Amino acid sequence: MDQIKETNIMMGGAKKEDDESEILEPNLNNDLLFYHDYSLHKHDERLIDKEIVEAKVKKLYDNFHSEEYQNYLRVLTIIPKRFMKKNYKVKYEGNMIEIYQLPKTGKPKELHKIVGPKYVNIPDKLEELKKIILVERENLLDKYNQLLLSDNVLPLEKNQFIDDKKQFLDYLHEYYSYKKFYMDINNLYDENKRKIVLFELVRDKHQDNDSHIDNLEGDDYLIKEETINKINEQKLNKLNLYNNILKNLQLINDKKVDKETMKNIEDEIKEYLDMETEKENKRLIDLEIKATKNMVKYAIIEKPSITNVDRLL
Repeated sequence: MDQIKETNIMMGGAKKEDDESEILEPNLNNDLLFYHDYSLHKHDERLIDKEIVEAKVKKLYDNFHSEEYQNYLRVLTIIPKRFMKKNYKVKYEGNMIEIYQLPKTGKPKELHKIVGPKYVNIPDKLEELKKIILVERENLLDKYNQLLLSDNVLPLEKNQFIDDKKQFLDYLHEYYSYKKFYMDINNLYDENKRKIVLFELVRDKHQDNDSHIDNLEGDDYLIKEETINKINEQKLNKLNLYNNILKNLQLINDKKVDKETMKNIEDEIKEYLDMETEKENKRLIDLEIKATKNMVKYAIIEKPSITNVDRLL
């Protein structure tokens, strides 16, 4: 049993105060988009190696900002303008684009071969890894407990456990690397943002007749706390104005108002009907929605390649 304990298979437990390998987490109370649902066991992060995670994140950053990827994005805009002519042929096949020159006689001549990058959808990948990790953690703990209770642990069993633990750690490193890249590149460490759901009425028409179905669809967006508070304050002010106007209208009906009071009532009605506040609120929300929609939700795990790229750019 001592041999097993020496393999350092601890699945959690106390952590030294001066341990610098801990990955700093955003505030769990933030409800940040794609974060809270992907949080793992509180001890999982204690098992990872910070240097491994940082190296993986750096590679994802390098791929995203690489010259190859930036050239690839530029080439995608060039192809329709330059090669959609009679003397060229553009062939699309999976992740590859081939560009040929069509001579008057003879075989087509290949000019460029473009192999696109290999993408990973980060939210989907995090969800996939979380499910794997949840299962593997339970399996590993079961095996660990079985080994502890065994009077005679065979070397094969011990080595298999070590391999299983290494695989589990690989999953953890992959998970935390994607999550850190996602949080970093989208600057999601702002504690003054909250996730809200904005609903939109979507009308679906039936193809066979003129009938339709109205569906209420919602999307998650990150909105600054100050924007939410400002809008709530303005809506509360509108509500107070409305209630005050109703009360004053009753006074008018009862003929209990003087000229000055009547002037105040008219000013309140004008303020209530003023749509500039609503326009400003919509502008603020639209800015936040645009920022959320522009979030990077993918990682590049393999850079693109382009033959004769200098002739394209």
